[in-house]
Amino acid sequence: MEKKYEFTGAEQTITDKRTRKKYTVKQIRALRALYIHGVNKGDLGGWIENEDCLSQDEGNSWVNNNAVVYDKARVHENALVCDDAIVCSHADVSHYAVVKDDAVVYGGLVGKHTQYTPKVCDHSVVGGKARVHGDSTISGYAIIGDNADVSGGTIDGHAKVYENASIDCYYNARITGGATVHGHAHLTESCNAYEYADIYGNAEMSGNCCVCGDARLFGNAKVGDRAYIDGGTICDNVIIRDKSHVSGTPILRGRVIMRDESKISDDPKIIGYTVMMDKAAIKSYVEVIGNFVIAGEATIDGWGTLSGNANIYESIDVEKELIHVDNKRHS
Repeated sequence: MEKKYEFTGAEQTITDKRTRKKYTVKQIRALRALYIHGVNKGDLGGWIENEDCLSQDEGNSWVNNNAVVYDKARVHENALVCDDAIVCSHADVSHYAVVKDDAVVYGGLVGKHTQYTPKVCDHSVVGGKARVHGDSTISGYAIIGDNADVSGGTIDGHAKVYENASIDCYYNARITGGATVHGHAHLTESCNAYEYADIYGNAEMSGNCCVCGDARLFGNAKVGDRAYIDGGTICDNVIIRDKSHVSGTPILRGRVIMRDESKISDDPKIIGYTVMMDKAAIKSYVEVIGNFVIAGEATIDGWGTLSGNANIYESIDVEKELIHVDNKRHS
């Protein structure tokens, strides 16, 4: 197959902002039309360190505008790196992926022996001033934009990470489906978000937790330690951990704390300061408003409203419109 570019003879020396090492990059010129990227024969392209950085005889991959590719990074198949984007340090961009705007994709050594090679592939797009690095894979139709920072894990499907969100996860973490992570949300360790989960504000996910379904996690809410959220609205200062489980369409607001495998299901509303522990459960359509500690495998069920200030250690069926509990211990 004929070569698709040549060097123009123009060179420039750039300094890597992270390592402070200097690299000489060369401008390219198209030797054939690459219609998929709107490139005509003779058009000037971007800058690469050498031919290892941009395939000559594989597909229609291209580096355009002021984009730069160097330090063993590779752009191949039909991928495009354009505008002022930078791809460097063992990063790999392939298939029909696009890295554009001021985005930076980079790998590098961790310690003396671990080499990270972030991948941007399929039909994914990395743009804005986003940073993709570490052991990251951006694939499918995923979009990374604005000032997002992705370091580790897989972002795929139609997932979006944007605004000032940060993903600092292990390789087995995954954001997929139609999940969105934005605002100042922060995800770490081996957490997962999928289906139509929406994580934003200052929300945090950590540990081997999962947020999925139509769940909305925002405010200062925190989910971790193998908790599982499948639907619902979780906001304010809610904390869910220790294998606790939320499903259905509940609303958790205020300072709700779930721990010790506690469960919330169906369509309840929990507002105020409520601590659930020891496999406690809240379900059906009940509203819990006030300051409660629910423990000892107690279950709060029904359709009415439970209000007051109490420690609850036995099950309550809220069948009346309003039940007010105002003792220190209900058992």
